[in-house]
Amino acid sequence: GLAWTRARSPHARRVVRAPPPSRLALQRPRAALVLASGGDGGDAGTPGGRGRGGGDGEGEEGEYPRMWPFFIPLLHASNKGLLAWAVAPELRDLVVRVADVGFLGFFGALAALASAAPAHTLVGLRFALVKVGLAHMLLETLVNGVLLPMHRCPEKGARSPTLRPGIWAHHVLATLAFAAVLISGEFVQESVFLCTTEVTAALPPAMQELRRARRETSEPELAAALVVLLVTGFAFRCAVSWAVVVPNARVSVRSMLELARGEAVAPGVAAARGVVWSCAVGLGALNAHWMHRVLLGARKAVAKAMAGGGGGAARNAEPKPKPKGTL
Repeated sequence: GLAWTRARSPHARRVVRAPPPSRLALQRPRAALVLASGGDGGDAGTPGGRGRGGGDGEGEEGEYPRMWPFFIPLLHASNKGLLAWAVAPELRDLVVRVADVGFLGFFGALAALASAAPAHTLVGLRFALVKVGLAHMLLETLVNGVLLPMHRCPEKGARSPTLRPGIWAHHVLATLAFAAVLISGEFVQESVFLCTTEVTAALPPAMQELRRARRETSEPELAAALVVLLVTGFAFRCAVSWAVVVPNARVSVRSMLELARGEAVAPGVAAARGVVWSCAVGLGALNAHWMHRVLLGARKAVAKAMAGGGGGAARNAEPKPKPKGTL
């Protein structure tokens, strides 16, 4: 607020007091999205919301051009496509996976950093991460799900299968959620917190490559370590989904009911809340489904090991010579 104090001189001096951090933390981020990322935006229309594009009293997104977060996934997709085009066909699928794992791991780490910071800080980074997530989902769906399968070459080792149904569902839900968050400004912090699950992006490809290389039986210690990491990683994903879905269930369901009855004060905001929360429920269900599959695989691996080393000795043993006169 503004406080006027009078000095000993006949001239008055105006002192601008910054709002306390608790007051900033309680401000809704919706105004930040609508008014941010613009040059000198003046008054943001919220307490403490002055200067440089507005937004949560800081206007942090006004520090960079509003479109640059969309350029980051485009650069990643271009680099990935260049490598896929240049390498030998039998290495194409592996190169694409490695590139995506590196990008998603760093993206998840940045999301964890933004989620761990206080609510009134790193506002611009959170909005940037939502934009990066939306652009990456669209480009990964296009490149991995459409373009690479169109140029598959199985006879040369480039299988390049399209995305599995679960991954298609994941990408559609994530794209809808990111778009609704950007349009409405609702659940920004929650969506960024949900993105922290991408730090586990390397675990499923690592297990698939282990099986493809047939090292599952020859190196049981490595397989056991990967199983433990998979169980831990998907337990973390389920816990994050639970932490996002359950606390916001009441307000989201109430908003959807008010929207259905025509009683919503802001129908657009109510619809966005419903879309984001419903997509979070869907993503949580996918994580639970994958966790169930991981546990089933772990149980089978343990049963094989207890039954006699998983059959590795039998597979690696030399075949016994057949008696003469037999086929």
